[in-house]
Amino acid sequence: MNGKNGFTIIELVVTIVISGIFIYGASLTLRQLMFINERANDLAIANSTARNITESLRSAGYLSLSDGTINFTTNLPDELADPRDASYTITTESPGLKRIKFDIDFTINGRAQEQQYTTFIGEVGVGQY
Repeated sequence: MNGKNGFTIIELVVTIVISGIFIYGASLTLRQLMFINERANDLAIANSTARNITESLRSAGYLSLSDGTINFTTNLPDELADPRDASYTITTESPGLKRIKFDIDFTINGRAQEQQYTTFIGEVGVGQY
């Protein structure tokens, strides 16, 4: 050694390159986590909306349910990004049993998402014999 203290230019360049790779990886991870969080939030909203409509249909009773498709896009919260579409279809599976199938479509970061939920409502309600 010649007695000089400090870092060489090569050591500094290597440190900068390694730091850049680390920062780039961390930013990609953060971006992915933000996307996952947004998707989870939108899925929770879609699930909650379907559950609320299911409960209102159950409260109305089996006899009030007619086979067909009903659009409920206007009932979706504004938090779900446009374009969005939502409907449910009621079909008679067997005597005394109706099937309700929900289709909820929305976008997350420009990617189309489709969620489907299915539930059944019987002529004999919960706790009735």
